[in-house]
Amino acid sequence: MEAAIASTGSGLLRSSPKPPARQQRSARVVGFASQPQPRAVRCKRSTHPAARACAAAARAGAMGGSVGMERKRLAVFVSGGGSNFRAIHDAALGGKVNADVVALVTDKPGCGGAEHARGNGVPVVVFPKSKSAPAGVSTDELLNTLRELRVDFILLAGYLKLIPVELVQAYPRSILNIHPSLLPAFGGKGYYGLKVHKAVIASGARYFHNFCSTCQ
Repeated sequence: MEAAIASTGSGLLRSSPKPPARQQRSARVVGFASQPQPRAVRCKRSTHPAARACAAAARAGAMGGSVGMERKRLAVFVSGGGSNFRAIHDAALGGKVNADVVALVTDKPGCGGAEHARGNGVPVVVFPKSKSAPAGVSTDELLNTLRELRVDFILLAGYLKLIPVELVQAYPRSILNIHPSLLPAFGGKGYYGLKVHKAVIASGARYFHNFCSTCQ
């Protein structure tokens, strides 16, 4: 019982009587039974290629790219300085990702990303063919090149051209796009690099409703 302070009708304060002192008991050793362990649940393994690829990538990351794990082959698409490409390439060389960059695709053969690729022995493919890039390849030639290089995944790391339908069909669920906004908001022509962030700040946007452009 705790000592309580109560107000009387006359405004005086009085305390409740203190509880009797507890008797000291000898210490006892108490043993606790171990909690029953939950039964393991075995989940059915997914047969979807994309799910199996993700699971393999997760296992490779958890094991630090164990010996025997198949390294994925990446083609990175860029149009500018290639800061994302450099980070991806360095991560591959450093063993942080279980993959190899086997090609860089660009619409600007003189961009920083292309120069970095050439300096590190990564093949450069110019796509599409245009007046400013007469050495560019056609869509069919691009697909043939990617197949010859046995590309597993395509990473769009600041590539400013539209991706042809044929490429999407040839690599279903195997194309990843790096873009600093939740598309389709703040995307399209002119939205790249810091311009995306400036547009977001200028708009006053602070909250995006949960939306997935590929789930509708």
